[in-house]
Amino acid sequence: MAAQLGIQKRPAHYWYCMFALRYPLAPEWEAVVREDTRWYLNLQQDTAQPVHPMVKKFREHLSDVIANEFLGESTRYSTKVNVYSLLLNMGHRHSGFSQLQNGGSFHI
Repeated sequence: MAAQLGIQKRPAHYWYCMFALRYPLAPEWEAVVREDTRWYLNLQQDTAQPVHPMVKKFREHLSDVIANEFLGESTRYSTKVNVYSLLLNMGHRHSGFSQLQNGGSFHI
């Protein structure tokens, strides 16, 4: 599955392979394992293929997941700064405000 998704050299995203393998197939598909190979059988057309029938959609979704991880990492610092500025401008005496003033973090 990692090869089908194109993430062989990114073990941090191997969890997505388990998600894809456990995702329920449409009623016209069935998965069969023979000699360590997973085959996907199309019951309507009576054909078999080694590639997951939804691999294109999984690739699209995985690229969105990776992009969101990147955005989440890049905005984490600016979010802390924005929360600090918000509390400072409001003059709010929240218990987290004193933690921010002392260099701590504040979690909403």
